[in-house]
Amino acid sequence: LTHGEAISIGMAFAAKISYKIKNITEFEYNKIVGHLKIIGLPHHDKRINSNKIYKLMQSDKKNTEEKINLVLLKKIGQAYFERGLDKERIKKLLN
Repeated sequence: LTHGEAISIGMAFAAKISYKIKNITEFEYNKIVGHLKIIGLPHHDKRINSNKIYKLMQSDKKNTEEKINLVLLKKIGQAYFERGLDKERIKKLLN
């Protein structure tokens, strides 16, 4: 994957998690993924499962200690920083 493709997939995962925790609607989630598709950017990669995503997330500079920090959506155009998500919560949200 290129860096841009990884960013695109990360944006789609952030939208998916935001949808699963009911911050955004299914319509909003589909709108985000639809825009990525329209401009030719990936929104997923079949080679990447939740274990692999978690390992990649661990190396992100936003993280502290053993916890994952993510930028999620309150709504389209309004993001916030979610701190301290553990491995099991992340895996549950990604599946």
